[in-house]
Amino acid sequence: MQNNQILDMTPTSPASVLGLFTTAKQSIAFFAASIINEVEDGKIDPLKVHTLCKAMTETADKIIAGIKENVKTEAAKYGEKPFMFNGCELHNTSVKTEYDYEVCGDWEWEMLNTQMAIIKKQMTDRQE
Repeated sequence: MQNNQILDMTPTSPASVLGLFTTAKQSIAFFAASIINEVEDGKIDPLKVHTLCKAMTETADKIIAGIKENVKTEAAKYGEKPFMFNGCELHNTSVKTEYDYEVCGDWEWEMLNTQMAIIKKQMTDRQE
């Protein structure tokens, strides 16, 4: 490649679009400030920016949820101590498991839960 040629940075896959972003805090702040300035200068429609940012947030949430198990598997290779990856400090920690007993159909639990709700209401009424 000759020095005077411009590199083609056109994304060719969803992963290559994601690769255009950076994890460096300064770069993120600069990118956000640049977009904000362009909106304030009237160069970009604020509604378009807003809807695109909301779409990016929803996309990111879906991706993160979809790869959760893959992330756990990969992070386990680094042990439980904090580690640096892609310019970010990550922590591989265990999470607390919570159970939703309201869906189990246990009549005794449901009765106790109802009694507790009644007592909580009585306490609130008394406090008032």
